[in-house]
Amino acid sequence: MRSLAPEFKWSCLGNLLGDYGECVAIDHYGFTKADPGASGYDAIDENGKKVQIKANHYSKQIGI
Repeated sequence: MRSLAPEFKWSCLGNLLGDYGECVAIDHYGFTKADPGASGYDAIDENGKKVQIKANHYSKQIGI
């Protein structure tokens, strides 16, 4: 994963699911990843709008 998307931490002890969700959503929607330490958002869309992305393991399906 680190070689495919080095801008994410991919830490097994950190937020692996959150990083994966962000990576998939950013790629799917063509967002720009927010700078590290950005507060309250994970990406920016093509109109400059800040986007927060959430991924959780409780869902029984994948949806974007």
